[in-house]
Amino acid sequence: MSGISPLSSVHHRIGQGGLFAAACRWALLLYLLLPSATAGANPAKVSLASRLEAASLEILVDGHLAGSGWFVASQGLAITAAHVVRGGRLIEVRSPGGGRLRAKRIRVDTGHDLALLRVERRGGLFPTLELALAPPTSGTPLVLFGTALYRHGLLFPGSVAGDRLTFEWNVQNRCYTEAQPVAAQAPRGLSGGPWTNLAGEVVGVQSSVMSGTGGMSGIAFMSPVTAVQELLDGQATAATLGGIYAESWEPSRRSAESGAAGSTGIRVLEVLGAGPLAEAGVEPGELIVTLDGRPLELRDELLGRVRGKAPGEPVTLGVVNSHGERRQVVVTLADCNRR
Repeated sequence: MSGISPLSSVHHRIGQGGLFAAACRWALLLYLLLPSATAGANPAKVSLASRLEAASLEILVDGHLAGSGWFVASQGLAITAAHVVRGGRLIEVRSPGGGRLRAKRIRVDTGHDLALLRVERRGGLFPTLELALAPPTSGTPLVLFGTALYRHGLLFPGSVAGDRLTFEWNVQNRCYTEAQPVAAQAPRGLSGGPWTNLAGEVVGVQSSVMSGTGGMSGIAFMSPVTAVQELLDGQATAATLGGIYAESWEPSRRSAESGAAGSTGIRVLEVLGAGPLAEAGVEPGELIVTLDGRPLELRDELLGRVRGKAPGEPVTLGVVNSHGERRQVVVTLADCNRR
């Protein structure tokens, strides 16, 4: 992946004082990334890049390099992206200190595109990365470590592009991933790699990139650190309606076919299998305009309210069909992790 400009578009509206502050942040980043000139005399002072490399992994699925990962516990627990190991029969990792090792998938959270692996040990403990105590805020400089396009052990800079979490459709998992946007390039192979702050604490896990026409747009999405902790605690759930959606003003074939033009709501683009929407008789092209009586305008509003509930809970949807007719339907939420 090519590097990004330290003063990327996310900063283009700040003034000269803001530019100076941003330049200082990136100077500090370079200082932390590069080995100290006195490192030989002080082994305890190790560059951030060296620490990330020691604790990071390459993930092999059925003998092929599939993504990146990192150790979260010295006994062999590791984190990667769920879509990296989905469907794989044989999972292995390549570790700088341990070589090529077998791994087993022990827990998955598809709603945040996370997987917890247990890596075999051949003696000794693995170096680890610690979790940050809180998510980073907009503008915070970050770094991502992993293997991109079969180029090993690469490190890329980025910065948090927004405080709010968003929901991105993950084709492999067939589920929306709740993620935080990062202003960065992140080519194939980095999925599962750790995003860290300048202190080396993990703040997120690389999941996907924004792509409107097949090319990268300079926005990546990372699964939040809070979801990593929930996965470790065994508390990961992800309520779902079982559909793919667009906002009513987004152009699509479904919007052109719908008789509900001009209505505000969330358009159902696809109904997945035998999920909650299918069981309730909701069809592609229809609009979801309310959830439990509250109006909906943005896709993230629908998905955020659904994720705020537990799988198995009933919700009431206000639906407008292609003829402009409204009805109320009650659906029982499913769990992305059990589909």
